[in-house]
Amino acid sequence: TEVGTYIFSLDCSNAASNDSASVTITVIDETQPDLSVGDIDTDRISLVSGELLRLYVTISNIGDAHAQASRVRYYLSHDRTISGQDQQLANRPSPGLEPGQSYSTSRELTVTADPGIYWVGVCVDVIPNEAATGNNCSAGLEITIEPDTAVCSSQPISCGQSRSGSLGSSDCT
Repeated sequence: TEVGTYIFSLDCSNAASNDSASVTITVIDETQPDLSVGDIDTDRISLVSGELLRLYVTISNIGDAHAQASRVRYYLSHDRTISGQDQQLANRPSPGLEPGQSYSTSRELTVTADPGIYWVGVCVDVIPNEAATGNNCSAGLEITIEPDTAVCSSQPISCGQSRSGSLGSSDCT
């Protein structure tokens, strides 16, 4: 039966009475899209603050209806649970997906944080009529932000001498 509203009428007539009744039935479409973030991967798990990190992700529509376009958001977190409360590093559009269709993408991210252990992850925005939203974020992928160990050197200064200027990148190893 097609989606819509139907009215069924029943007329019963005999010599003693003229009875009738009607019933309204509404048929709805219960198919729904369901965007799901799959496993994520990265090109490195250790970096210095300010360096680039490439994050790979696949978004799938595991529902049984078309999923409209959405946004993919990339996060840095202090724990392995990724959510919109974490520090957003970047975002990009995600195309609409048919049931069973997937979209794979990667994004280069600049990660700026104090040295320590962090998690990176991805969430896709909730879309209207989505069947489930608990699968819209990935699990966190652990990364380490290392201390910057660049050593800068300059020419020694003898007593009574002074030096002006600044250190350039060629002064650091």
